Amino acid sequence: MRDFLRHFAHWRNDKLEAGGPPDFFATVYTFKDYIIKGKIMGKMKGNRLNTAANVGSFVTGRQQLKFQEQIAANTSAMLALQQQQAARADHDRLVAELDMAVACGRMTVEQANAHMELTIYNQQHPAPHPKTRVVPTASAAVDGFLRIGGVPAGWYKQDGLSARYWDGQRWTLNTMQLIRAKQVVKQQWLATPAIGNQKSRRIAGLLGIFLGMFGIHRFYLGHTGIGVLQASAFVLLFAATYGLIVLWGVIEGVMIISDAKAFKRDAHGIPLA
Repeated sequence: MRDFLRHFAHWRNDKLEAGGPPDFFATVYTFKDYIIKGKIMGKMKGNRLNTAANVGSFVTGRQQLKFQEQIAANTSAMLALQQQQAARADHDRLVAELDMAVACGRMTVEQANAHMELTIYNQQHPAPHPKTRVVPTASAAVDGFLRIGGVPAGWYKQDGLSARYWDGQRWTLNTMQLIRAKQVVKQQWLATPAIGNQKSRRIAGLLGIFLGMFGIHRFYLGHTGIGVLQASAFVLLFAATYGLIVLWGVIEGVMIISDAKAFKRDAHGIPLA
């Protein structure tokens, strides 16, 4: 009520200054317009204030984001600089150790240079991925791709033309052309003697025919990756293939018993008995 009387008093003073009071109905409608206009102007003023506040918040947010980006960039630069300094310190320490070894006669200059090259290469190149290993068969490639654990020793692809030998813990200086590495690996696999834990062809074939949908024959032959793949395919695709997925293991079991070329040896290259 107090606000109403205050608005009415202001409106009455404005009208009296303009030329006297109007009649009753004109007074009511004119005062209503006055109140509405006052509310609208108040809202407009509030909206302008809210808009200014929002713009200020937006500008402040962008400034904070830019400041955070600058901090992140400076932190990255500092970390990179620290890494470079640490690598330089390691390099200088290694050079000093090799110089001392050459001076004491424990190592020749050629050996020191080879050791330096090998150390630098291992620092700059991480361990290889199992899927890049040069393997003799497609089954071995699948096993390497699905392998879980450490990286076994062997030849690994460096690029499209060369391969380098990994001894199981670090890179070596032994390199050769990729085509030649594939030939060497294949020859070594075929030259594996029929000694040790020689697997039975008949057992492997029967496992493939009766339990091949679970990949049991592949596990028996040492092809763990393909065994896991077959078991997973059976679980996931049995309904979608109306049970025809079981033929995968049956066909491989028949191929094993019939002494097919792809199943003459186990995963380690040992011929089947």
